[in-house]
Parts: sequence; C-alpha cells; structure tokens
Amino acid sequence: MGDGSQHAGDQAFRRTVGLRIRVWRVMHDRSQDDLARSAGVTRNFVSAIERGAQGLDAVRLRRLAVAMGVELAELLAEPDPVPDPVPDPDRVPEPA
Repeated sequence: MGDGSQHAGDQAFRRTVGLRIRVWRVMHDRSQDDLARSAGVTRNFVSAIERGAQGLDAVRLRRLAVAMGVELAELLAEPDPVPDPVPDPDRVPEPA
C-alpha cells in the first residue's frame, strides 16, 4: 500500500484544509460553536478539522463549505506552490 511519505502528505493536506477553515472562521468573526451549529456538526469536529487531527469526511466537509458560503473545491484545493524568491538586481553577490 502507501509509504510513509504518502501518510505525511495526507497529514499535511488535512492541516492545509483545517487552516483554510480556521482562517475563514476568524476572518468572518465566527466561533467554532457558531460554525458547527450552522453546518450541523459538532464543535469538536470543527476543532479537530482545524488542527488537522480529523480525517476529511466528505459529507461533513460539504456541510462546512455550505455554512461558510464557499465551494467545497475551494476548501480542498491544493495549495499554490511557494514561488522562488526573485533575485534583487541591485544586490551584488558577495565574493566567494
């Protein structure tokens, strides 16, 4: 089956989704209880999702997306890769 890197990738994905939910919730001044009630899930579920500690149940994630007014695909999208820093043309490299 899968190797350790796949498991680590799954955990990172859960943390990414959880962080998206937490950022949205904080930006919209919603408590975990409020979001949970709106989505028909428990506060413990919202807390576990935000920490990346809970598996991503499609039905409950859909309920959260609806309560948040966002598309489910937006919650589940892969994060954009971090771009390489653009070199500063005015900076002269140090001699070796």
